[in-house]
Amino acid sequence: MEGSDNAPLDMHSAAEAFASLDGGESHEEKKDAVDPATDTPEAAAERLAAEDAAPKDEVTDVDAPADKFTIEVDGKNVELTKAEMAEHYKNGLRQADYTRKTMEAAEAKKSADAESTKARTERDDYAQKLNHYAIKINGDLQEQAALLTRELLDSDPMEYLRQKSIFEERQANLAKAQGELQQIGQQQQQEQADARKSYLEEQQAQLLAKLPDFKDPAKAKAAAAAIKEYLGGQGFAAGEADFTDHRAIVLAHKAMQYDALMQRAKDAVGKVAKLPTKVERSGTAEANRPDGRTTAMKRLKESGSINDAAAIFSQFMQ
Repeated sequence: MEGSDNAPLDMHSAAEAFASLDGGESHEEKKDAVDPATDTPEAAAERLAAEDAAPKDEVTDVDAPADKFTIEVDGKNVELTKAEMAEHYKNGLRQADYTRKTMEAAEAKKSADAESTKARTERDDYAQKLNHYAIKINGDLQEQAALLTRELLDSDPMEYLRQKSIFEERQANLAKAQGELQQIGQQQQQEQADARKSYLEEQQAQLLAKLPDFKDPAKAKAAAAAIKEYLGGQGFAAGEADFTDHRAIVLAHKAMQYDALMQRAKDAVGKVAKLPTKVERSGTAEANRPDGRTTAMKRLKESGSINDAAAIFSQFMQ
Protein backbone atom coordinates (compact mmCIF):
# COMPACT_ATOMS: atom_id res chain seq x y z
CA MET A 1 0.00 0.00 0.00
CA GLU A 2 1.45 3.27 -1.12
CA GLY A 3 2.39 5.70 1.64
CA SER A 4 2.68 3.02 4.32
CA ASP A 5 5.93 2.16 6.14
CA ASN A 6 6.16 -1.21 4.46
CA ALA A 7 5.59 0.07 0.92
CA PRO A 8 8.35 -0.70 -1.57
CA LEU A 9 10.61 2.18 -2.55
CA ASP A 10 11.53 3.21 -6.03
CA MET A 11 15.06 4.45 -6.85
CA HIS A 12 14.25 8.12 -6.17
CA SER A 13 12.53 7.40 -2.87
CA ALA A 14 15.36 5.11 -1.74
CA ALA A 15 17.94 7.82 -2.46
CA GLU A 16 15.99 10.37 -0.44
CA ALA A 17 15.58 7.93 2.47
CA PHE A 18 19.31 7.12 2.51
CA ALA A 19 20.17 10.82 2.46
CA SER A 20 17.90 11.45 5.43
CA LEU A 21 19.52 8.64 7.41
CA ASP A 22 23.06 9.85 6.67
CA GLY A 23 22.15 13.39 7.67
CA GLY A 24 22.51 14.57 4.13
CA GLU A 25 25.62 15.86 2.45
CA SER A 26 26.65 19.39 3.19
CA HIS A 27 27.46 21.87 0.52
CA GLU A 28 31.18 21.40 1.16
CA GLU A 29 30.87 17.61 0.88
CA LYS A 30 29.10 17.92 -2.44
CA LYS A 31 31.73 20.38 -3.48
CA ASP A 32 34.52 17.94 -2.60
CA ALA A 33 32.89 15.00 -4.33
CA VAL A 34 35.01 13.40 -7.06
CA ASP A 35 33.66 13.43 -10.55
CA PRO A 36 34.76 10.17 -12.22
CA ALA A 37 34.62 11.83 -15.57
CA THR A 38 37.21 14.47 -14.69
CA ASP A 39 39.31 12.49 -12.16
CA THR A 40 42.62 11.97 -13.97
CA PRO A 41 45.52 9.87 -12.51
CA GLU A 42 47.46 13.07 -11.77
CA ALA A 43 44.48 14.62 -9.94
CA ALA A 44 43.93 11.41 -7.97
CA ALA A 45 47.59 11.34 -6.89
CA GLU A 46 47.46 14.97 -5.73
CA ARG A 47 44.22 14.28 -3.81
CA LEU A 48 45.68 11.26 -2.01
CA ALA A 49 48.84 13.19 -1.09
CA ALA A 50 46.76 16.01 0.38
CA GLU A 51 44.70 13.54 2.41
CA ASP A 52 47.85 11.92 3.82
CA ALA A 53 49.33 15.32 4.75
CA ALA A 54 46.14 16.54 6.43
CA PRO A 55 46.12 16.18 10.28
CA LYS A 56 44.03 13.29 11.49
CA ASP A 57 42.02 13.40 14.70
CA GLU A 58 43.28 10.94 17.26
CA VAL A 59 40.65 8.81 18.88
CA THR A 60 41.44 7.67 22.38
CA ASP A 61 39.37 5.06 24.07
CA VAL A 62 39.38 6.32 27.65
CA ASP A 63 37.43 3.32 28.82
CA ALA A 64 39.93 0.82 27.41
CA PRO A 65 42.16 -0.61 30.15
CA ALA A 66 45.89 0.14 29.83
CA ASP A 67 47.98 -2.84 28.79
CA LYS A 68 50.15 -4.05 31.63
CA PHE A 69 53.19 -6.27 31.74
CA THR A 70 54.64 -8.26 34.59
CA ILE A 71 58.42 -8.36 34.93
CA GLU A 72 60.70 -9.77 37.60
CA VAL A 73 62.88 -7.32 39.52
CA ASP A 74 65.16 -8.62 42.29
CA GLY A 75 63.12 -11.81 42.53
CA LYS A 76 59.79 -9.97 42.79
CA ASN A 77 57.05 -9.59 40.17
CA VAL A 78 56.36 -5.95 39.25
CA GLU A 79 53.42 -4.85 37.09
CA LEU A 80 54.10 -2.00 34.68
CA THR A 81 52.01 -0.21 32.07
CA LYS A 82 53.17 0.52 28.53
CA ALA A 83 54.09 4.08 29.50
CA GLU A 84 56.08 2.87 32.50
CA MET A 85 57.83 0.25 30.37
CA ALA A 86 58.73 2.93 27.83
CA GLU A 87 60.08 5.19 30.59
CA HIS A 88 62.15 2.36 32.06
CA TYR A 89 63.48 1.59 28.60
CA LYS A 90 64.48 5.24 28.11
CA ASN A 91 66.14 5.28 31.53
CA GLY A 92 68.04 2.15 30.60
CA LEU A 93 69.22 3.77 27.40
CA ARG A 94 70.29 6.89 29.28
CA GLN A 95 72.15 4.78 31.86
CA ALA A 96 73.80 2.75 29.12
CA ASP A 97 74.83 5.95 27.35
CA TYR A 98 76.22 7.40 30.59
CA THR A 99 78.14 4.18 31.30
CA ARG A 100 79.51 4.14 27.77
CA LYS A 101 80.63 7.76 27.96
CA THR A 102 82.16 7.20 31.40
CA MET A 103 84.12 4.21 30.14
CA GLU A 104 85.23 6.14 27.08
CA ALA A 105 86.39 9.02 29.28
CA ALA A 106 88.26 6.60 31.55
CA GLU A 107 89.92 4.96 28.55
CA ALA A 108 90.82 8.36 27.10
CA LYS A 109 92.35 9.43 30.43
CA LYS A 110 94.25 6.16 30.69
CA SER A 111 95.59 6.58 27.17
CA ALA A 112 96.49 10.22 27.83
CA ASP A 113 98.29 9.28 31.06
CA ALA A 114 100.23 6.59 29.21
CA GLU A 115 101.23 9.03 26.48
CA SER A 116 102.21 11.62 29.07
CA THR A 117 104.31 9.06 30.98
CA LYS A 118 105.99 7.97 27.77
CA ALA A 119 106.76 11.57 26.80
CA ARG A 120 108.23 12.33 30.25
CA THR A 121 110.39 9.20 30.09
CA GLU A 122 111.73 10.12 26.68
CA ARG A 123 112.35 13.69 27.79
CA ASP A 124 114.18 12.60 30.93
CA ASP A 125 116.36 10.21 28.90
CA TYR A 126 117.16 13.03 26.50
CA ALA A 127 118.00 15.33 29.41
CA GLN A 128 120.37 12.72 30.82
CA LYS A 129 122.17 12.34 27.47
CA LEU A 130 122.22 16.10 27.05
CA ASN A 131 123.83 16.49 30.45
CA HIS A 132 126.53 13.94 29.58
CA TYR A 133 127.18 15.78 26.32
CA ALA A 134 127.48 19.12 28.14
CA ILE A 135 130.01 17.64 30.56
CA LYS A 136 132.08 16.18 27.72
CA ILE A 137 132.03 19.28 25.55
CA ASN A 138 132.95 21.44 28.51
CA GLY A 139 136.05 19.28 29.05
CA ASP A 140 136.91 19.54 25.33
CA LEU A 141 136.67 23.31 25.52
CA GLN A 142 139.07 23.46 28.41
CA GLU A 143 141.60 21.36 26.48
CA GLN A 144 141.16 23.40 23.34
CA ALA A 145 141.50 26.68 25.18
CA ALA A 146 144.98 25.59 26.21
CA LEU A 147 145.93 25.33 22.53
CA LEU A 148 144.95 28.89 21.69
CA THR A 149 148.22 30.49 22.71
CA ARG A 150 150.25 33.41 21.48
CA GLU A 151 152.91 31.02 20.33
CA LEU A 152 150.46 29.14 18.05
CA LEU A 153 149.21 32.40 16.62
CA ASP A 154 152.77 33.54 15.83
CA SER A 155 153.99 30.20 14.53
CA ASP A 156 150.91 29.01 12.62
CA PRO A 157 148.18 31.64 12.22
CA MET A 158 146.00 29.35 10.05
CA GLU A 159 145.98 26.57 12.66
CA TYR A 160 145.23 29.11 15.33
CA LEU A 161 142.20 30.36 13.38
CA ARG A 162 141.01 26.78 12.76
CA GLN A 163 141.26 25.88 16.46
CA LYS A 164 139.52 29.10 17.40
CA SER A 165 136.63 28.36 15.01
CA ILE A 166 136.19 24.89 16.49
CA PHE A 167 136.34 26.37 19.99
CA GLU A 168 133.62 28.92 19.21
CA GLU A 169 131.40 26.27 17.60
CA ARG A 170 131.71 24.07 20.66
CA GLN A 171 130.93 27.03 22.88
CA ALA A 172 127.73 27.62 20.92
CA ASN A 173 126.74 23.95 21.19
CA LEU A 174 127.41 24.00 24.94
CA ALA A 175 125.24 27.10 25.37
CA LYS A 176 122.44 25.44 23.38
CA ALA A 177 122.65 22.25 25.47
CA GLN A 178 122.63 24.23 28.71
CA GLY A 179 119.58 26.19 27.51
CA GLU A 180 117.67 23.01 26.76
CA LEU A 181 118.68 21.53 30.11
CA GLN A 182 117.40 24.63 31.87
CA GLN A 183 114.09 24.43 30.03
CA ILE A 184 113.69 20.75 30.88
CA GLY A 185 114.53 21.48 34.51
CA GLN A 186 111.78 24.12 34.65
CA GLN A 187 109.29 21.65 33.20
CA GLN A 188 110.26 19.04 35.77
CA GLN A 189 109.90 21.54 38.62
CA GLN A 190 106.44 22.57 37.39
CA GLU A 191 105.36 18.94 37.11
CA GLN A 192 106.56 18.25 40.63
CA ALA A 193 104.68 21.29 41.94
CA ASP A 194 101.49 20.21 40.13
CA ALA A 195 101.84 16.65 41.41
CA ARG A 196 102.31 17.84 44.99
CA LYS A 197 99.32 20.17 44.72
CA SER A 198 97.15 17.34 43.40
CA TYR A 199 98.39 15.04 46.17
CA LEU A 200 97.64 17.58 48.91
CA GLU A 201 94.15 18.21 47.52
CA GLU A 202 93.46 14.47 47.47
CA GLN A 203 94.74 14.03 51.03
CA GLN A 204 92.63 17.00 52.19
CA ALA A 205 89.50 15.47 50.63
CA GLN A 206 90.13 12.11 52.30
CA LEU A 207 90.85 13.79 55.64
CA LEU A 208 87.55 15.70 55.54
CA ALA A 209 85.72 12.49 54.62
CA LYS A 210 87.05 10.79 57.78
CA LEU A 211 86.96 13.86 60.06
CA PRO A 212 83.96 15.96 58.90
CA ASP A 213 84.40 18.41 61.80
CA PHE A 214 87.54 19.68 60.07
CA LYS A 215 85.35 21.27 57.40
CA ASP A 216 84.88 24.13 59.86
CA PRO A 217 88.05 26.25 59.46
CA ALA A 218 88.01 27.31 63.11
CA LYS A 219 87.69 23.73 64.37
CA ALA A 220 90.33 22.52 61.92
CA LYS A 221 92.78 25.20 63.07
CA ALA A 222 92.19 24.44 66.75
CA ALA A 223 92.50 20.67 66.16
CA ALA A 224 95.72 21.10 64.18
CA ALA A 225 97.26 23.15 66.99
CA ALA A 226 96.14 20.58 69.58
CA ILE A 227 97.57 17.68 67.57
CA LYS A 228 100.85 19.53 67.07
CA GLU A 229 101.09 20.19 70.82
CA TYR A 230 100.19 16.58 71.60
CA LEU A 231 102.84 15.21 69.23
CA GLY A 232 105.38 17.58 70.74
CA GLY A 233 104.61 16.04 74.10
CA GLN A 234 105.24 12.62 72.55
CA GLY A 235 108.77 13.58 71.54
CA PHE A 236 108.28 14.93 67.99
CA ALA A 237 110.65 17.80 67.22
CA ALA A 238 109.53 20.95 65.42
CA GLY A 239 108.80 20.14 61.77
CA GLU A 240 108.56 16.40 62.30
CA ALA A 241 104.83 16.63 63.06
CA ASP A 242 103.98 18.43 59.79
CA PHE A 243 102.18 15.45 58.25
CA THR A 244 100.74 15.50 54.73
CA ASP A 245 99.38 11.94 54.70
CA HIS A 246 95.79 12.07 55.98
CA ARG A 247 96.22 8.64 57.61
CA ALA A 248 98.94 9.96 59.92
CA ILE A 249 96.75 12.91 60.93
CA VAL A 250 93.75 10.66 61.65
CA LEU A 251 95.93 8.32 63.69
CA ALA A 252 97.42 11.19 65.73
CA HIS A 253 93.94 12.61 66.32
CA LYS A 254 92.66 9.25 67.61
CA ALA A 255 95.70 8.81 69.86
CA MET A 256 95.20 12.30 71.32
CA GLN A 257 91.53 11.61 72.01
CA TYR A 258 92.30 8.25 73.61
CA ASP A 259 94.95 9.69 75.93
CA ALA A 260 92.58 12.49 76.91
CA LEU A 261 89.85 9.95 77.71
CA MET A 262 92.22 7.87 79.83
CA GLN A 263 93.31 10.96 81.72
CA ARG A 264 89.71 11.89 82.51
CA ALA A 265 89.05 8.35 83.71
CA LYS A 266 92.13 8.47 85.91
CA ASP A 267 91.01 11.78 87.40
CA ALA A 268 87.56 10.31 88.09
CA VAL A 269 89.09 7.35 89.92
CA GLY A 270 91.13 9.73 92.06
CA LYS A 271 88.04 11.75 92.99
CA VAL A 272 86.10 8.62 93.92
CA ALA A 273 88.94 7.36 96.12
CA LYS A 274 88.67 10.54 98.19
CA LEU A 275 84.96 10.12 98.91
CA PRO A 276 84.14 9.32 102.62
CA THR A 277 82.96 5.86 103.62
CA LYS A 278 79.55 5.35 105.20
CA VAL A 279 79.57 5.12 109.04
CA GLU A 280 77.18 2.57 110.53
CA ARG A 281 75.05 3.55 113.50
CA SER A 282 75.78 1.72 116.75
CA GLY A 283 73.24 -0.56 118.32
CA THR A 284 71.82 -1.85 115.06
CA ALA A 285 71.57 -5.55 114.33
CA GLU A 286 73.67 -5.16 111.19
CA ALA A 287 76.45 -3.06 112.75
CA ASN A 288 79.06 -5.69 112.06
CA ARG A 289 77.90 -6.41 108.49
CA PRO A 290 80.20 -4.82 105.86
CA ASP A 291 78.56 -1.89 104.06
CA GLY A 292 78.29 -2.07 100.28
CA ARG A 293 80.13 1.23 99.87
CA THR A 294 82.94 0.09 102.15
CA THR A 295 83.34 -3.10 100.17
CA ALA A 296 83.32 -1.15 96.91
CA MET A 297 85.95 1.29 98.26
CA LYS A 298 88.21 -1.58 99.21
CA ARG A 299 87.78 -3.15 95.84
CA LEU A 300 88.61 0.17 94.14
CA LYS A 301 91.77 0.67 96.22
CA GLU A 302 92.93 -2.79 95.25
CA SER A 303 92.09 -2.66 91.54
CA GLY A 304 92.02 1.04 90.61
CA SER A 305 89.50 0.02 87.94
CA ILE A 306 87.21 2.55 86.25
CA ASN A 307 84.33 0.09 86.52
CA ASP A 308 84.81 -0.13 90.30
CA ALA A 309 84.79 3.66 90.51
CA ALA A 310 81.53 3.74 88.60
CA ALA A 311 80.09 1.20 91.02
CA ILE A 312 80.91 3.49 93.97
CA PHE A 313 79.21 6.41 92.24
CA SER A 314 76.09 4.29 91.85
CA GLN A 315 76.26 3.44 95.59
CA PHE A 316 76.32 7.11 96.55
CA MET A 317 73.42 7.86 94.21
CA GLN A 318 71.21 5.42 96.15
